[in-house]
Amino acid sequence: MVSLLHRATIKNRICAASIIHKVLPALYSNMIYSERLTKLDVDSLELRRLHLDLICAYKIMFGLVETHVAIFLRRLLLLLPRGGVT
Repeated sequence: MVSLLHRATIKNRICAASIIHKVLPALYSNMIYSERLTKLDVDSLELRRLHLDLICAYKIMFGLVETHVAIFLRRLLLLLPRGGVT
């Protein structure tokens, strides 16, 4: 389970990144996106979304969030052989 401190840290990083991108565009307007990310030491939007998708998938797989998909995946995993798909 994700600790409250870890959850707050994630939320703070995302909030800080969005503020930086809104407040400082004039300072970095002559740089391309990847250069700005490096200079500001923030993750790309694609990577941030991937992290959130992985967190969501983890929660579904380990039953921390109950969804129809979670029920389907749990049943599917019970049907798979122990060594994986053959």
